Amino acid sequence: MPGRFIVKSMATTRPVLRGSTYAISTRKPQATQAAERILLDGGNAFDAAVAAMAVLAVTDCAMTGIGGDSNILAYSARDKKVWAINASGTTPQLATIDWYRRNNNGKIPVSEGLLCGTVPGVPAACHTLLSRWGTMSFADVSAAGIELAEKGFPVSEYFLEFFPIHGPKLHRHPIFFPNGRDLKPGDIFRNPDLAATMRAMADPDEFYKGALARTLADFSERNGGLFRYEDFARYQVQVGEPISVNYRGYQVYKNGSSCQGATELVLYNLLEPHNLRALGHNSADYIHLCIEAAKLAYADRERYLGDADFIHIPWDEVLSKTRIREAFDNSNYLAGSASHQGDTSQISIIDKDRNCVSMTPSLHSAFGTGVVMDSTGLIFNCRGDCFVPATSCFSSAASRKRQHCTYPKDEETHGVRT
Repeated sequence: MPGRFIVKSMATTRPVLRGSTYAISTRKPQATQAAERILLDGGNAFDAAVAAMAVLAVTDCAMTGIGGDSNILAYSARDKKVWAINASGTTPQLATIDWYRRNNNGKIPVSEGLLCGTVPGVPAACHTLLSRWGTMSFADVSAAGIELAEKGFPVSEYFLEFFPIHGPKLHRHPIFFPNGRDLKPGDIFRNPDLAATMRAMADPDEFYKGALARTLADFSERNGGLFRYEDFARYQVQVGEPISVNYRGYQVYKNGSSCQGATELVLYNLLEPHNLRALGHNSADYIHLCIEAAKLAYADRERYLGDADFIHIPWDEVLSKTRIREAFDNSNYLAGSASHQGDTSQISIIDKDRNCVSMTPSLHSAFGTGVVMDSTGLIFNCRGDCFVPATSCFSSAASRKRQHCTYPKDEETHGVRT
């Protein structure tokens, strides 16, 4: 928002910025600029969020993309209501415990390969935002992302930081290793295949029921993956009520099913009776209290949370401020090493009418599965690596199931009840 910011203090390396009309925050300047252009052209926060997503799919492609998943919180000024959009990926129909036991030594690969992928939720999330609350078409809002994918942009040192560790899973694909060479700072990165995919996505049915879905399914089957056309055709985002608690006068909202958001709400309920200010920020007592509260909150995560299509989540109990917590024996859970490495992206936008969007699109691990899906230019998320090939826990692998985001696990035992 040029000309609308007031610097609070020059003592910080990044001064506090304030505005009176709108606010945009994303992981990449190109995405923020694209979102701002949409707002200045008369679009709203929902239009701008999709514009930012299209750009991040190109400029933040290690962390997110069209093949990613997402949880979204949206406030509609028209509805005067907060909505939760669950665009978590679903596992393929064939991805059963029995299949992994018979075909992959009972293992689900971690962070690499089609066998740990889930059906992308980002395309459906984008079209849901536009169809329910937006004012512009996907073709209009995705134009900046398509242009960047076609013409390219100079890569930064930060863009390249993911390649030494995660680059090998890309198997030197020419999109990421043009002419067989490593990218260097300042080189122009292009993904014209992704541009064509996003252009085709102007039709909201193309990704899940059109020729693109058949291309993805055929490629998967030819390359040992479990995705089939029906997995895409049956995919839908879930739009509904968020979960919420009041923390000292602030109403805090989170996504419910297939999300860890409730963990934070439980933590607020645990901390609310305590005078944190009196303890002193980052004092020994302050840190000790927060750590012990976090232990209980994460214990509740393990005990209650998962895909509500597969398990019953007693929200009244989980979020009750008066609940007397039962003794929780951590030995009932086999905690893994949580060695999964990954990060994610973020889009937060408020427009002049106070529509708000908080979107967390992710590939789960850098470059997701690492598999570029045929000629589409996109990579699927690897969220399926959080499932376990055991029947005794909420994270048991199953057909068309959503994993809670984000959820680290050991390759074998995290979260398995004994």
